[in-house]
Amino acid sequence: MAIYTLKYQYVDDVGFVNKHRPEHREYLQHLIHQGHLLAAGPLVDDESAGGLLLFSVESKDRVTELATKDPF
Repeated sequence: MAIYTLKYQYVDDVGFVNKHRPEHREYLQHLIHQGHLLAAGPLVDDESAGGLLLFSVESKDRVTELATKDPF
């Protein structure tokens, strides 16, 4: 297994973010229980907001696969 980071930025549609945040958090908990996600947290600066995910998986392709299933 290797460790990968994934940084993402929220879309400008606050309504979309707020609507899907509970599903997003539930999905992240699922990944934690499976052992694929080591940590997750917000990233905020003066210009944007988003998050950082820390994966323990076999490949970059697996990160992409898991990320595309995220409701965000």
